[in-house]
Amino acid sequence: MSLLGNILWLIFGGLIAGLGYIVGGLLLCLTVVGIPFGLQSIKLGVATFAPFGKRLVELDDANSVLKILFTCGSCSSAGRSPSPTCSTPRCWRSPSSASRSPCSTSS
Repeated sequence: MSLLGNILWLIFGGLIAGLGYIVGGLLLCLTVVGIPFGLQSIKLGVATFAPFGKRLVELDDANSVLKILFTCGSCSSAGRSPSPTCSTPRCWRSPSSASRSPCSTSS
């Protein structure tokens, strides 16, 4: 079933979308600042060619910095003070801090 889905996807726009991401990624790679974005765009373009039958898996260390920033930012915007665990990335990996809420309820 995924083979049929991939063939239909390529016929009805997947090929153009994938080539667009790859060409855009190559153009981004022309600048030093755009190289990381260009490489990710090329990876996305390759993944666009055959999306059916693929599985996205988030690694344990993926987005660790963003998780800390967004969690601490949501604590601050809610009027609560962030706990000390918000200041170091390693705290999210320890089992003792995983069970606690990242935001303290005391003001």
